[in-house]
Amino acid sequence: MTQLFHLIRDIPKTALPVYEKITEVQEVPMDMAKSRKGDDFWQLTFILHGDVAPFQAALAVADGVAGVSGQSSAPLPVVGEDWEVKTINSFQPITIENFFIHRFEEEAPEGMVPLKIPAGLAFGTGEHPSTAECLRLLTKHILKANKTPAKGLDMGCGSGILSIAACKTLPNIKFVAVDIEADSIHVCNETVTNNHIEEGHIRTEVADGFTGDLAAENGPYDLVFANMTANPVCKLSPDFAAHMQSGGLIFISGYLDFQRDQVHNTYLNNGFEQVDEWQATDARDVWVVGAYRRL
Repeated sequence: MTQLFHLIRDIPKTALPVYEKITEVQEVPMDMAKSRKGDDFWQLTFILHGDVAPFQAALAVADGVAGVSGQSSAPLPVVGEDWEVKTINSFQPITIENFFIHRFEEEAPEGMVPLKIPAGLAFGTGEHPSTAECLRLLTKHILKANKTPAKGLDMGCGSGILSIAACKTLPNIKFVAVDIEADSIHVCNETVTNNHIEEGHIRTEVADGFTGDLAAENGPYDLVFANMTANPVCKLSPDFAAHMQSGGLIFISGYLDFQRDQVHNTYLNNGFEQVDEWQATDARDVWVVGAYRRL
């Protein structure tokens, strides 16, 4: 059996996205539990094997960003448990609407749409409310409404789970998937391959919004996913309006309840009308998801 190691960090809850990002890029499983430091902290356990130096380097960067210091970066061997089995068991498949999201070689139940996500991924997996609710919006406003959009944009694509879900259920649609992080695009390309998406149906680029050629030149779009935080999603609202078809839908998520009015008013002021909205709660926060139609 492969020797596994673990590293532990007690971090402020506000710093969690920094550590989620490095586990996605490094493909390192991460467990999260309450910290003995108090209610404002999480304890993270990272499970490692093989060459741990790249993750240690990424962890040092994350610690610097998060202001975390004085915690050991020396990996300790995992003993007393079959952590290979435990790691697999900690990432059980989940179902959202008709989508079966899995990380390993599980078989999807008959009639469900399988979405295979890299095993080390920490977000963009469907487990986070912002991703899950986008899949529910896709189901409600596109699939069950029998709409057939042809041009899709996945802005801030991460793992690519949203554009992949759309391509698996809307065979004629073609997507541009954009992320500012090159490592995210690498993961997205891997996920596209693992899900056997037809070549050319999801093209990817590293870009900040519409600064790249693919996003800027392949509209106008009639389906857009914008699973990002409030500030970039508001900043990009005029660009979305300029690159969308009249009547096209944009599904926005990744922002919190106290940011709802900022996002909502920005889109109303940039040529959109709201067609749906709801909230989803996780262990820490209340997330908002909204569907808007381009006028």
